[in-house]
Amino acid sequence: MSTGMKLYPIGRTAYQLKENAPEVQYILSNYQNPIIIPEGGTNELALRGVAEIIDEVIVANMPVPDIIVLAAGTGGTTAGLMSSSSLLSKIIAISSLKSEHLYDEILKLVKEKNKDKLTVLTDYHFGGYAKWDQSLLDFITSFEKETDIALDHVYNGKYVRTYGYDSQW
Repeated sequence: MSTGMKLYPIGRTAYQLKENAPEVQYILSNYQNPIIIPEGGTNELALRGVAEIIDEVIVANMPVPDIIVLAAGTGGTTAGLMSSSSLLSKIIAISSLKSEHLYDEILKLVKEKNKDKLTVLTDYHFGGYAKWDQSLLDFITSFEKETDIALDHVYNGKYVRTYGYDSQW
């Protein structure tokens, strides 16, 4: 079923100019209620969508985890989970960026909601976004051979390497 959405990808240069880019100006002037997706995809709609994950776990009568650990870039997914009124779990976000202010950025997105449940680890970025070293690549290769689970070096490889891997998974 078509909902009538049109997605207009734009180049990196135009994207960096945000609303000042001619391509974005065209979209803003020619469509009613356009949604400009920000870098990382984080906006109010995204937060609400991610928050629904918590509600779905509860509605499905699934066990609620004590801790949710996830890789973080801009922090949007973490903020979405944090914004849930039903959140019972602690959240540990492992930054894939070289950023000391991700914790504050996430709390700003959620207006400090569930602040007591958030931990952000920022020392495991392997040099920054999409950066890596040979030890990370070696770990990813070994993990994939042992588990048949693919990891990437931008987000989830750093997360699994950081948080620890127990071969009993």
